[in-house]
Amino acid sequence: MIDYKYTDDMDLDLSSGDLQYVESSQQHINSLLLANKGDIRHSPSTGVGIVNYINDESGESLSEIRKELIADGMRVDSIQLTTKGLKIEAQYV
Repeated sequence: MIDYKYTDDMDLDLSSGDLQYVESSQQHINSLLLANKGDIRHSPSTGVGIVNYINDESGESLSEIRKELIADGMRVDSIQLTTKGLKIEAQYV
């Protein structure tokens, strides 16, 4: 999926002096992970709220992530919690 490029702070990247277009699947995943339910006005039931799962040991966060990515139209190949962080392999179908 092609979309505007965002900075790490989720602002539009205007570093080149103009809008930039990039493959944005990872940006969309990041947005879904960070958004809490109710944060997205036009879709209030969308979002994982990953910060609420910081000390989660039950694996509930992984199922919530999978559910939200599938609802957004992605095919989820794998979601793994590693020592280096969260590894998500998913793409839009």
